[in-house]
Amino acid sequence: MSCPTAAASHLARAARMLVLLLASAAFSGGAVRADEYVRDTDFLRAASAFGQREVAAGKRALEHSTNVEVKQAAQILRADGESATDSLAQLATRKGWPVLPVDDQENGGRYTDRNFVARQIDNEQRAIGLYREEAQNGTDTDLQFFSRNMLPRLERSLTILRALRVT
Repeated sequence: MSCPTAAASHLARAARMLVLLLASAAFSGGAVRADEYVRDTDFLRAASAFGQREVAAGKRALEHSTNVEVKQAAQILRADGESATDSLAQLATRKGWPVLPVDDQENGGRYTDRNFVARQIDNEQRAIGLYREEAQNGTDTDLQFFSRNMLPRLERSLTILRALRVT
């Protein structure tokens, strides 16, 4: 007599393999492995989140800051974030990947220029790491191209933020 648990385990494993094979075929005509698709969509999700945080933080700084230089930096961040999220959404749509909704909510709390700059420096540093990884090791050539083109913008934003003198 066979063990029901072993049979269920075997069936579940076969079902998972079938789902992975179908997902791979559905999203790429069979040319991309399912794990590559997951990595690509993980990058897309993370990069979109970085862009959305830039937009939200930029809007908040534009509303609350009285520092002209901070407002200029916020405008650049907002424009770059909007451009990046729009480009990522278009790329995802073209490839048939799920497009994430834009969440332009910035962390609450009392606004200060110092907190804005500190958060955005952290955000830019992490985004640079993510984009650099995708540019060097990504599996989708369109995402690699996009990442290589975005890196100079991110590095410029980081330089601008680091140069700000806020109290």
